[in-house]
Amino acid sequence: MRLKLYFFTAFLFFIFPAYAAEKIDINTASSENLIKIIHIGEIRAQELISLRPFYSLDDLIRIKGIGEKKLEDIKKQGLACVEPLLRPKTESEQQIPYLEIPISGEENETQLEPGLIDINNAPIETLQKIAGIGPVLAQRIIDERPFYSLNDLLNVKGIGEMTLQKIKEQGLAWVEEKEIKNEPSEKLAAKISNTVENKKNRIESPVSVFLVAMAVAIFSSFILMVLKLRQKNNFYT
Repeated sequence: MRLKLYFFTAFLFFIFPAYAAEKIDINTASSENLIKIIHIGEIRAQELISLRPFYSLDDLIRIKGIGEKKLEDIKKQGLACVEPLLRPKTESEQQIPYLEIPISGEENETQLEPGLIDINNAPIETLQKIAGIGPVLAQRIIDERPFYSLNDLLNVKGIGEMTLQKIKEQGLAWVEEKEIKNEPSEKLAAKISNTVENKKNRIESPVSVFLVAMAVAIFSSFILMVLKLRQKNNFYT
């Protein structure tokens, strides 16, 4: 009886630590352990290490090549984990309880409710408080400004439908809806150029199809005519 108890205790002693070791904390794991996670190879493991810290598994979308689908696969695998971390508050965040949004052409200022973040004006540190937004995505948001609605965040590389939904559910991000005429001339000119180019392509595409179809029809008619002439000559001969 004591021998059985001894073996059972030894079994628990070796199995439990091995089971606990299966989880991989992406903030502390080595490159050798990180590559055990699905979709994480040696190159992505090094990029992951350079982008630390991560505050949730959703932050893995900051890694180049990790999209919504691969992020879902990583979660389903159940190997990666993140120990709870608190984002450090900057000095400006500690002093300012709310954000103020100046409106050009008006004497008064519009103040947001405490805690709301205007994605068109917030600094990079504040943007990282939004769900799924790390340093990389925060910088991309700044580069893509201005935004006219939260849906425009889909134009930011690395933000998909799932991330956008989480941002909306969090209720922290905010944007004042504006008209396109307030957009900087460079971005507006680029948008107009893209729109014109798209329209041009839509117009040229049917014309090209029509010309190809006409060429095929003429060629087919020529072949039929040659065949008929040959058939006629063979009949008389």
